[in-house]
Amino acid sequence: MKRKINRYMLVLATTAISIALVTLSMVYYGSFCDQVLGDLSTTCRLLVEVYNAGNGEQDVSSAGESVKEMRVTLIERDGSVIFDSDVEAGQMENHLAREEIQKALADGEGSSIRHSDTLSRDTYYYAVLLNDGRVLRVSRDAISLWQFLLSAVPMVLALLVVLLFLSAILTRHPT
Repeated sequence: MKRKINRYMLVLATTAISIALVTLSMVYYGSFCDQVLGDLSTTCRLLVEVYNAGNGEQDVSSAGESVKEMRVTLIERDGSVIFDSDVEAGQMENHLAREEIQKALADGEGSSIRHSDTLSRDTYYYAVLLNDGRVLRVSRDAISLWQFLLSAVPMVLALLVVLLFLSAILTRHPT
């Protein structure tokens, strides 16, 4: 009987620990997403100030080239791309249907996250409507939720083993 109770306690401990670890990982990932979008917002607002204070497109293109890990795109009100820091603007499709562009045109700013199955990454976008009716958008690639969880697996498994070991000791030796 005691062995059966110990087994049930280990199963209960394993389940509780696993649920807690997955939940904490998802909460942490949510905070990570908020941080990435916050960073994009700050960068985009700084570029908007550069655009509004200077030579417009020329200042954004030179600033966009210096922002290393982010992509900067300047978009006309009709969705055509004027400048992109990664790709020749003429080769790009119309961006009018993009969620963040629609939000920026309607509300002054917008953001979205899209997943690339090809790259197994998420791309975070933040866009702001400029004074002249154009939209300035910054974007950045980051790991997806699944990559995040997979990268945490070794640590989670190690923690699970330690906690199960402690649980097994405590269930065998009552206080």
